[in-house]
Amino acid sequence: MNEANKEKKTVVKQERLNRNFWSFLDSLNEFFKDLIDLRDGLDKVGTIENIKNNRRMRGANAWLLMCSIMVASIGLDLNSTAVIIGAMLISPLMSPILGIGLAIGINDRETLITSLNHFGISIAIAIVTSFIYFYLTPFGNETDEILARTSPNLLDGLVAVFGGIAGIVSMSRIDKSNAIPGVAIATALMPPICVAGYGLANGNWLFFFNAFYLFFLNSFFIVISTYLVVRFLRFPVKAYVNRKTQQKTNLIILGFSLLMVIPSILILRRVFKEFNRTKEAKVFAEEYFNTNNRFCVGEPIFLEVDSTITYRIVGTPISDDSLHMIEEELLNYGYIKDYNLNIIQNNGIGTKEWKKLEDRISGVQGELSKKIQIAKQVENTKDIEIQQLKQTIDSLRNILPVQSIPEEASILFPNLKSIDITKSSVNETPILLVKWKTANRLNKSNQAKLMKYVKMRVGLDTLVVY
Repeated sequence: MNEANKEKKTVVKQERLNRNFWSFLDSLNEFFKDLIDLRDGLDKVGTIENIKNNRRMRGANAWLLMCSIMVASIGLDLNSTAVIIGAMLISPLMSPILGIGLAIGINDRETLITSLNHFGISIAIAIVTSFIYFYLTPFGNETDEILARTSPNLLDGLVAVFGGIAGIVSMSRIDKSNAIPGVAIATALMPPICVAGYGLANGNWLFFFNAFYLFFLNSFFIVISTYLVVRFLRFPVKAYVNRKTQQKTNLIILGFSLLMVIPSILILRRVFKEFNRTKEAKVFAEEYFNTNNRFCVGEPIFLEVDSTITYRIVGTPISDDSLHMIEEELLNYGYIKDYNLNIIQNNGIGTKEWKKLEDRISGVQGELSKKIQIAKQVENTKDIEIQQLKQTIDSLRNILPVQSIPEEASILFPNLKSIDITKSSVNETPILLVKWKTANRLNKSNQAKLMKYVKMRVGLDTLVVY
């Protein structure tokens, strides 16, 4: 009977444990559903109307775009990141791009055509405005901000993807968030199109095509992100589009995506290779050239024409045997092993000239060391003189009150002829020297009074009277 009860209790506990486990999984599932649920607070109709109303680039939007392009161009020209960010915040360039993604997502051909037209107008306004600025500006140098927009790669596309997702998710809410300005900054649509105008104004076609490709890459991935989010959230789709048209649209999007992504992957691969090549070249310099008496000057220089890597070395020259060994070690570095090593020692100074320069430096250092030593000796002498002066001043401070003692003491002691204070040469004990007018000396009581008076007047604790 007891065994049966135990088995029954065990079964009940097991069932209760199973129920609790599955209940926990259900709760965890509900938690994650609520955590990533995009449909809560979704305003599909309001989002469609908002994007459609703002997709047209005319009137106020056109003026805002021209002003933002001008501000961005000035920021690029001044190499000012803050000014460029300000230009991206006031730009309305996102609206027609979001309109294209929305139109593809809901199969709205009319909205797509309108958005494409106004996107083209936006590009024309941006390029013309930036072209005029950079054609007329007295500066127009290749600043770091300009050069940063001439090497598009896949990472820029990924920024545009997640920026586009954040943008459409933010716009689809009933309660609008402040994500749109951040999206405008992150996706960085303004600077590339301005750099394209810079390249056009200066006849630099490489700058123009690279910057325009970066702008188009960012725009395309924002469109793709918008399209995917619209499809995921199941926005109302136009009913008249048949299945074949839908498949054709998907194939066009896929093909265009590949056309956009493949060049960016190749550029990213080249940028990654250049980064690792430069990094390895610096490590190689630290390993073999930077020592206590030798170091590299500047960055290593790569020449693709003859596949050489050039280092400028200053310091003790490298011997031919050591140089041959270093060239062999270069083969162990993967990204720079195919380059020929070119060493410019002492910035082109010959060995003899460098030896003379080293001797001259050593001579100057020796002279400087001697001068420092002499200066220290003079400083020590001055310290001794200062100490002696301090002792003299302290002695004078003890003696100065004595100058007024004879007059005062002669009034108190009429038989007093002269009085003075000195110090014993043995233990520097203060000694009071007293002379009297007559041979009759003062009695002991008056002598004690005189000693007490002098001690108090001069400020001494010990005093011997003679």
